[in-house]
Amino acid sequence: MSKPWKTMKVPPKYNYVSPGGASEIRLLPSFDEGEIVHATAVSKKPSAPAMLNGIGEFFYILRGKGELWRATGRVENVVPLHPGRCTSIPPGISFQYRAIGGPLEFLVASAPRWQQENWSEVERRHWNEEG
Repeated sequence: MSKPWKTMKVPPKYNYVSPGGASEIRLLPSFDEGEIVHATAVSKKPSAPAMLNGIGEFFYILRGKGELWRATGRVENVVPLHPGRCTSIPPGISFQYRAIGGPLEFLVASAPRWQQENWSEVERRHWNEEG
């Protein structure tokens, strides 16, 4: 009989790169209903502008500094990211993020569990590819 729980360290090698190419993703124990991953944005290059459909995410910053841009309709804002800050990305909101001055490490909690088909690149953006 297998145990219904799992414990592990954050793996030294990342499992995959985020769809927009800005972050290295390390998988952590999770449930079908949601998950938490460890992400590292390694450069000043911003993430691809994106939108989540049917899922929401929370970013909890562990180390480094960065910025998160969110927009819907005429409303948009840029939130400074620093250790101890937690911010949300609700479904249907355009967003981008980037590291500033070095790597940005953060936990990403997704509910329900993240799946590629829930992520889509959008035209509206705050930063160009160079940042």
